[in-house]
Amino acid sequence: RAQFRASLEKHGSVFEREHNFGLAKQCVEALIRFNIQRLTRTYLTLSLAHIAESAGLSGAAEAERYVTSMVAAGKISAAIDESNGMVQFTERADRFDSQNSAVDMEEKIIEAISLSRKLFNMNSQLSTDASYISRIVRERQPRWEDTG
Repeated sequence: RAQFRASLEKHGSVFEREHNFGLAKQCVEALIRFNIQRLTRTYLTLSLAHIAESAGLSGAAEAERYVTSMVAAGKISAAIDESNGMVQFTERADRFDSQNSAVDMEEKIIEAISLSRKLFNMNSQLSTDASYISRIVRERQPRWEDTG
């Protein structure tokens, strides 16, 4: 993280010359955001200072700016307690108010119905299969050693 930034500064002229400086800066930003997102999967509460350290940021103020922008963009769900500099990561409330959400939900419902039909058909086949029924009957009969 910090090494990535240092490398960007050190080789900035090469990136500029090859017209890749903007891409390199985007990579640094993406890495920072990825590291913050990764923290949300591990911790429930963290200090802004710890987030800054883990993400390779300059300090708590920069960490607060990143967390705030990520919350606003819907990338993470968190609340910042400014009085003690702590961030509480929360479960993101899924929003089902878009066309994509409705399509996703419909696909999941269709998939569940399909699986239900498959299970029903398998159950119907097994309940009329003579070899399966005779095997189940044999397994449920008490054996000589079990009656002891």
